[in-house]
Amino acid sequence: MIDLPIKINAKLVSAELELNDVYIEIYLPKNDEDEIYANCMPNNNQLKLLLGKYAFAIEGISVDQFNLYNKIKIKEAVFHDMLPRRINKDEESYLVKLLLMDFYAEYEGDISKKEQEINGWYYVNRLANLSPHKVLECKSSGEIKVEPYTTNDFSLSDNFIIKLDTKYFYDSDEKRKDQISTVSYFRNVAEFSFQGLFEEIENYSYKLDDFLMLMSFGIRKRTVCTGWIANNKSKFIKFIKRDIVIPPYKDENLLPNYLIEPNELKNFLIHSYRKYQSIDNKDILQRAISPIPIDEKVGTEPTYLILFSCLESILLYYKKINNLETIINEDDFKIIKISFEDYLKNIFSKPDEVSFTEKQINILKGYLPYKRKMVYEKISELNRPSFNSILEKFCGDYNLDLSDLWPLANSHNKISLSQIRNKLIHGDTFKAVQHKSLIIALEHLNIIVERMILKILEWPLEKTRVSPEKIKNSYLFQEDINQHMKILIS
Repeated sequence: MIDLPIKINAKLVSAELELNDVYIEIYLPKNDEDEIYANCMPNNNQLKLLLGKYAFAIEGISVDQFNLYNKIKIKEAVFHDMLPRRINKDEESYLVKLLLMDFYAEYEGDISKKEQEINGWYYVNRLANLSPHKVLECKSSGEIKVEPYTTNDFSLSDNFIIKLDTKYFYDSDEKRKDQISTVSYFRNVAEFSFQGLFEEIENYSYKLDDFLMLMSFGIRKRTVCTGWIANNKSKFIKFIKRDIVIPPYKDENLLPNYLIEPNELKNFLIHSYRKYQSIDNKDILQRAISPIPIDEKVGTEPTYLILFSCLESILLYYKKINNLETIINEDDFKIIKISFEDYLKNIFSKPDEVSFTEKQINILKGYLPYKRKMVYEKISELNRPSFNSILEKFCGDYNLDLSDLWPLANSHNKISLSQIRNKLIHGDTFKAVQHKSLIIALEHLNIIVERMILKILEWPLEKTRVSPEKIKNSYLFQEDINQHMKILIS
């Protein structure tokens, strides 16, 4: 349907510019790790207008080998490089290389056809152990079939079911110019078929993103949707996106580090997806789940802060659904605040009239007005429940036991996980000799966050790798936590 490269005379649009009839060649990726890029070949007049511009939207029409017209749309293309090129023997110009954040191609045929069933698939970068197992069948007639003997179907809504699969695609082998040959490559997909409109596919993709977020959480590997293809008898659409972080593919069998036991993953996804869709304030809980797993390249200290931010989002979600963001009703607290401010002002301005010792009076008189102002600004915080009290209530309501792990808060004469966070967030650093201890603290924080999310999703800990029984046998319990606490304090 679409030739490569895709050649169009395009319209480029930015905030300051609209430029027509710019020749562009677009190169699409063959796998999830490749970029989408375009070679833009403006004439010299167009080039002068393009200089200094960084991002564009692109629109145009391409004609393929079957003389079919395809509408091409790119929401965002960004400047990448500029290389000299020769237009003719007397004239030189430049080739502008663009990276495309997305690509949309649409072919519309006979619009009189009323066929409503839409078929297609989403591209998914990873399926973990949910790829269907297949069997090769060879018949006596010479016919060969590859049929799945396991299937993994998931309902994302009443009208939308996806089937996870692996598809093989074929392309010409560019390295062998002397003969006709092809190469095959596979793509992980989530197939779909539904009665409806093409506009619904993007809406369903948000539900798929929720599903893949939970899969990423369950297998501890980032799983994302990188685009989709859809068609019916009158229209064909291809969409690719690159405005997301797509982790490089690694062999799934090298380091199995899953959270959910593999034999329970399908059940976990069915259960957790239904639970997630049923809850309120999903946007807050999404902020807690979506960063997990965190890329290994991020570094220990940033990873720690990201994980603690996830924990704070979990507690914010809990406060929202239980109306615990404030201790006292806001209107009632306004009255208390005014009374308290008046009382403090009286103490600072007329300490002689209050029952204080001479020493206390001299101390109060010594505070300058700007410091008094700082005290008044802190009064509102008195109406917010403390981190410790919300954490304790959360653990009580969800029956969550964290006693086998590094203390999160209220650690007498020891450094808690929240104190480590406070040191990092305020710019304090740890020495190289403390790094191993910080990594151990990070591992404990990760387990706490995972347990809290699992409790919200109502999935039993014993079916995971963070249950107290499994943790007891892990390398973490070979380490002396008290000794690591002393190292971080020193």
